[in-house]
Amino acid sequence: MLYINRQINLHSGAAVHGRELINAMKNVGLEVTIYPFPLAYDDLFNQDSKKTGIFNKLKKILPFSVYDIIGFFLEYFKSRIFIKDLSEYIGRANHDIIYIRPVPFDQTISKLKCIFKAPVILEINSPMFLEMEYVYGKTMFNIERKIENKNWRMAASLITVSDENKQILIDNGILHEKIAVFPNTVNLNRFDSSVKGNCTTITDERKEYRIGFVGNFSKWHGIKILVEAFSIALATKPNLKLILLGNGEERPSVEQLINELEIEPFVELSGSVNPDKIPHYLSTFDILVAPYIKIDRFYFSPLKIYEYLAAKKPIIVSDIQALSNLLMDGYNCIKFEPGDPKQLAEKIIFLCNNKTFSDTVSVNGRKTIEKIGGWENTAMKMKVLFESKISGV
Repeated sequence: MLYINRQINLHSGAAVHGRELINAMKNVGLEVTIYPFPLAYDDLFNQDSKKTGIFNKLKKILPFSVYDIIGFFLEYFKSRIFIKDLSEYIGRANHDIIYIRPVPFDQTISKLKCIFKAPVILEINSPMFLEMEYVYGKTMFNIERKIENKNWRMAASLITVSDENKQILIDNGILHEKIAVFPNTVNLNRFDSSVKGNCTTITDERKEYRIGFVGNFSKWHGIKILVEAFSIALATKPNLKLILLGNGEERPSVEQLINELEIEPFVELSGSVNPDKIPHYLSTFDILVAPYIKIDRFYFSPLKIYEYLAAKKPIIVSDIQALSNLLMDGYNCIKFEPGDPKQLAEKIIFLCNNKTFSDTVSVNGRKTIEKIGGWENTAMKMKVLFESKISGV
């Protein structure tokens, strides 16, 4: 199998997903070749790279939203540049399956379909045109939607991460039998629940409760709701500490809100971290929060939720219907009404004051993810799908 993912070398959830999936595929007997990109993609496009690149120069002088849009268009032109190299590579190689995780404005399939000798599998973690509409408006939405629809129709099969995602694909004209749903999971070996970090166990007498969030600073992640809730909870429990790991377009407004609420000494903005270090960071937190806002169609299978569960920590999460099959209020998490900082604050205080309940929720969370299984389970199901496409079924 030839695996094509231009985000594979970045410090992102997409990279974690890709690397873990590749390792699992190899573990179940699949021979996987990662396409060697001709350009130094990680240096040029990695927003957190320490090396000099176009993105780093633009990031210093442009507002995040403008810089991000330019990045998308750079991706569009980069896609066209590397197509020639990819076509030559495919012509020399012999693969049974070509597996692609597209990026915005990705024209790989439409431009190279005529030379693909093997079935093309597309991994759709989210319809990118919906994200673009939410962040950038209708113009970007329309451009990306046309590209994506063309790609979807030309692929032999589509792999997505949620039933809601599948329904969006069906609503856009894709036959349901062409779509396979494989939700995200984690590598349980990376999250050894017996290893403790620097946090102290929740007790009646303690120095500090560490509240954690890990992920992109995107609008739908609701980080400002968390900051507001933390400020409210801080008035009752002054020994709280909020640690936010990640980066994104919402960071400037989050920093502004922290300043307005005058809670800077109690909040740590750690920026993006190497994915390999995420298990350690999670082990140092006492409570983990996923404060998603309410959106019309929640089509995600959030990697952070699976990592939170694997970390064996008490979780507070927005009451989102799409997550109800995985998360049960009072069993492996506690839920709050999306967008309600006061209720979220109450849940934070409740967990701080109830050690037994917190421990029970944590244990049940770990049991949940162990029952689901790791990436090998997903890879084995994918292997069956690949074999059916190779045989023409």
